[in-house]
Amino acid sequence: MSENGEVLLESSKCCNSSLDITNYTNCLGWILLSDKKTMGLLKLPFGDVYRNLTKEQYETAIYNNILLPQIARQFQNDSAIYYIAKRGKARNKYDANRRYILTLDFKEKDEELIYGEDILERMKYDINELRIEHLLYAIEDYLIEIGVKNQDIENARKDFIKQTIYNRFVKQADENNHNWGILVNQKTKKTRMAPLYDLDCCCDIGPLKKHKRIDKEGGTTGFESIMRQFEGEEWFNKFIKETIIDFDINKAIKDSKKETNIDIPENIQKIYKDFFGQRFYEFKTGYEKSKKKVQEDKER
Repeated sequence: MSENGEVLLESSKCCNSSLDITNYTNCLGWILLSDKKTMGLLKLPFGDVYRNLTKEQYETAIYNNILLPQIARQFQNDSAIYYIAKRGKARNKYDANRRYILTLDFKEKDEELIYGEDILERMKYDINELRIEHLLYAIEDYLIEIGVKNQDIENARKDFIKQTIYNRFVKQADENNHNWGILVNQKTKKTRMAPLYDLDCCCDIGPLKKHKRIDKEGGTTGFESIMRQFEGEEWFNKFIKETIIDFDINKAIKDSKKETNIDIPENIQKIYKDFFGQRFYEFKTGYEKSKKKVQEDKER
């Protein structure tokens, strides 16, 4: 690693893989790391692909990959873990300053990642579907068809809802159905929701505003309506209460340093503290309003 925690990519310690990357966005390829066992996916920062960003937005998009996995944990979600990488031996000044995003393969042995759009197509749904209840129906239909146990189906449903709440909290602007999936072990018929990935377009970064999941009341960004959609489920209320208690942006920043050895710059930390301070207020207020509305409906 370099002094600021960036992973140094040295050809003597890792080698390129021939694994297909056509299903991955902005990716340069898979590499086999020095232990000869671990695969890592190397991609360009979002700002290198979509250039209409300010310098501050560009930096925020990069550090989203470092911070947001820690916030995901506070929301009881698994997330891919990302690192910032650079060339160990650069050919020129441009290469020496260029940064990449590296994530380790989160698939376990014999697991295959089935993308959401492939699940929707197989189950005869529109691959561009964004209504949450329909996405949940498609997941259930798919898991029943491939012979998954009822408990795994229920776990997948809960995990998808948790991911959806998290996405709304961080303002994920690109919830297209290639950005989620289910990991399937065809031998054991065990399944699990894939960890969260593609975190660049969160925290008001990027132009991709059209791929937003829709709750029953047509909402795509607020919290009250989506919380009312699932408020009747005991586990959901417990999850929201625990998340309100657990959320701590300062802890997330510290944990990101511990996990990746990357220091998030002070100016970007301030952006995150302001952004998530406002989002947490909206999140907590949305929950309180949903509880009040449900109570009022019961009293009528």
